[in-house]
Amino acid sequence: MEQNAPFETVTKLEAAERQLRVAIRMFFERRDMIAVHTLAAAAQGVLRDLGQRRGLLSLFKEGAARIIPEKRDEFVRLFRDAQNFFKHADKDPDAKLEFYADATKFYLMDAARLLVSMTGRHNAETAALTGF
Repeated sequence: MEQNAPFETVTKLEAAERQLRVAIRMFFERRDMIAVHTLAAAAQGVLRDLGQRRGLLSLFKEGAARIIPEKRDEFVRLFRDAQNFFKHADKDPDAKLEFYADATKFYLMDAARLLVSMTGRHNAETAALTGF
């Protein structure tokens, strides 16, 4: 993408869509799952926040509500551990993580569902991912 100006103006929705599109392409290309997970989780986080303002719930939020209360924190932690591990190093610079790469699929699907709900359309990547 060629630009004439040193800055690009982008909305949060556009940024999340671009992150998601790249994450989906990388997923199908069988690229590094940590990179895919990081992009997917970032996109899903922005879309989750934007969707919540429009009355849309993330599958994670809906799923957590169905978990028995005493297991809810564990459910949330299991899905957020990798996202937080890959994003932060201030409290635990020498920590290690057992990464469950299959969780990435849930981030991709949730983000795609939220994006389509907000925009009313599929792009090539979300259509390929969801089968539409």
